[in-house]
Amino acid sequence: MTCLILTAYTKYPDHAVNPFVRSLLKTGYNDDFKVIKWTHFPWNKWPIDTHRLHLFYQYLRNSKKKYDTVMISDMRDVEFQKDPRGIQHSELDCYLEDDSMTIGKCRFNGGWIRDFYGREQLEKLQDKPISCSGVMIGTQEGIEYYLRSIIDEATRTGNRKWGSHQGIHNYLIHNGKLKCRLVGNEHGDVYTVGYVNGILINKHVVYDRKGQIPFIVHQHDRHVTRLRYRS
Repeated sequence: MTCLILTAYTKYPDHAVNPFVRSLLKTGYNDDFKVIKWTHFPWNKWPIDTHRLHLFYQYLRNSKKKYDTVMISDMRDVEFQKDPRGIQHSELDCYLEDDSMTIGKCRFNGGWIRDFYGREQLEKLQDKPISCSGVMIGTQEGIEYYLRSIIDEATRTGNRKWGSHQGIHNYLIHNGKLKCRLVGNEHGDVYTVGYVNGILINKHVVYDRKGQIPFIVHQHDRHVTRLRYRS
């Protein structure tokens, strides 16, 4: 089994990547990972977040090595607690945020759907759960399919605003235009804590509400309890 973890960043100091890499290596992970740093991108074609996905797609398409598992990930707000190669994924797994929040309740996700697709689409999706595009895991074919789907939709709509890929991500999922498996926040794979009301930390380990140790903790920098833990 071969695995690749892809992340990227720009405008952050180089040491900002350290928590991501350090936590990954601490799990015993010793397969491939790639950190892409870029300084120039076409403002007239992509917003910064969509351009990152384009870089991921180019990297995978140009890779001579083929992978059984590919993870694409945010960098700044992601830390690993267990070796991610232990995650049992489908061809494409998309991860849900806390079930207390919906697209309509969230001013960011609701705003992206409204601004990119109109109020009628927001009304249709307002009660749907939020899937965060910050971490995705699947086969190489599944991840390439995902990246191509987002890029094609971004090209079709011509939207160049920041956050567009998150809006596109949820639009495609909840309109049945993206074939994927939706994985709950308490499943034990990726724990997105931004909207979790209180998280349990014991001996520097984050637990979900089922008492599981998630493989990956996401959005830790948006949670005051997590910030205290990190300090």
